Amino acid sequence: MNWQLLNAPSMLSGQPGPIQLVNPDGSTITLPISGSAPSWDWSWDGSIVFVMPDGRIGYYFPLSNGQWQTIVVSNAVGTLPAIAPNEGLQIFAAPPSVPNSLNSSIWAVEANNFTLPEEIVPGGAAPSLAPSGSWLTCTMKTNEGLQIFRANTDGSNLMQLTFPGDPRMANGNASSISPNEMAIAHFAGDESLGPGETTSGWRNVALMTPVGSNRHLVTNYGPGEIADDPCWFPDMSGIAYNHALNGVMSLRAINPDGTNDRFLLPFIRSNSTNPLRLLP
Repeated sequence: MNWQLLNAPSMLSGQPGPIQLVNPDGSTITLPISGSAPSWDWSWDGSIVFVMPDGRIGYYFPLSNGQWQTIVVSNAVGTLPAIAPNEGLQIFAAPPSVPNSLNSSIWAVEANNFTLPEEIVPGGAAPSLAPSGSWLTCTMKTNEGLQIFRANTDGSNLMQLTFPGDPRMANGNASSISPNEMAIAHFAGDESLGPGETTSGWRNVALMTPVGSNRHLVTNYGPGEIADDPCWFPDMSGIAYNHALNGVMSLRAINPDGTNDRFLLPFIRSNSTNPLRLLP
């Protein structure tokens, strides 16, 4: 299987930098676009949506002559943008209209429509958009810590999907909806740990159904080892995730049934929902 990773290594240190295509052998192709935030993704139609240096959201798409072109999708300023190709709907995270616990909300706007975006999930962060454009998942802060919610893209039917109980899955974050919309990969673990605290608590990749049922771990690392920020291969043959142990970071992948846990690249990827694409 041949694939490419969309990444911007400089963003891991919080600095703007060029967006790159990373091949399985680690070689890179630098694109003529730069990201100003950890926010770039393959759209489901094979184009790239990203945050431009001025904070607006752009769309980098192929032309029939083999060239690529950038257009401004929205004058809205935000992070973690995603576009549903069938509906032309764009969602992104941005500061809320009214301050909330995460200082973030999920906003929506029609792609190429420069009207004001609509705040659809106040208090939501880290969104993942279903390919159909009809629903999304996001992270929200509750009395039980960070948990994953889902909602329709008009903001209706907001429902909580993850709950504490199993100490290995006390919190939920970094959700990623599968291409067929039948599963949600996500981080499951203890979000109460502070920066650098990796010696206690579980931090794994988990799966659940679109309504939060059958939640279970896919990786099964013990305290001190971290699996986070999952994303799907477009053919659903694997889930890539960031891995860290004793300060050594890498990108790994695992089959959805928990088998064939494997090394991909000797660095972690920047946070985004759909950074992988398959090549013919």
